[in-house]
Amino acid sequence: MRLIFATYNPGKMDEVRNLGQKYGIDVVSLTDVGAQVTFQETGDTFEANARAKLAQAQAALVSNAQDWVAAEDSGLMIDALNGEPGVKTRRWIGREMTDEEIEAMILERLNGVPPAERTSHLKTVVAMGKAGQNPLIFEGDLSGMSLIAPDKDTAPIEGFPDARLFFISEIAKTYGQYVSNPQSTPDFHSHRAQAFIKAFRYLNDLASVTGQFE
Repeated sequence: MRLIFATYNPGKMDEVRNLGQKYGIDVVSLTDVGAQVTFQETGDTFEANARAKLAQAQAALVSNAQDWVAAEDSGLMIDALNGEPGVKTRRWIGREMTDEEIEAMILERLNGVPPAERTSHLKTVVAMGKAGQNPLIFEGDLSGMSLIAPDKDTAPIEGFPDARLFFISEIAKTYGQYVSNPQSTPDFHSHRAQAFIKAFRYLNDLASVTGQFE
């Protein structure tokens, strides 16, 4: 079974593709199917953006109308900043930001905030469906804290601006350390993995009833 994941983010693609293999689902990218999409993320919620990105991708995939397509929107929500940057994580200052700029912005906005008050969350909403269908919505949430400085033992990961700052107490790793080696904690799942596991299980359950993925 094939699922087209509507993203150009290499880190997200690797994470979801590897996860899909465990569920017998071949996750391919827009690039893999030769589709070019310029996403417009203007929603006020993660779900609104995920739905919009799914619709935009499906409009560019008219020759793949029978394929399942999934799009997601994710972001960092910092409690001390009243949930910022949230859906505006990538456009926090009103324009597209680099990973380095977002990391620096997090540190600047949390300067002087004590560790106990630096709690934060990573949230994902996935919208999945076929052309002409109402999207199915799946969510994931990961709790952690924002460190006072980038972890020196975590390498930057393209597409994950909080890789060196978001610390997951449950597994005593930064988000970057987890993403780089998820096999080291096989029973733990990121926010994105949580949402896509729900999506993959839905597809597998559907297949068990119909005998095929449709």
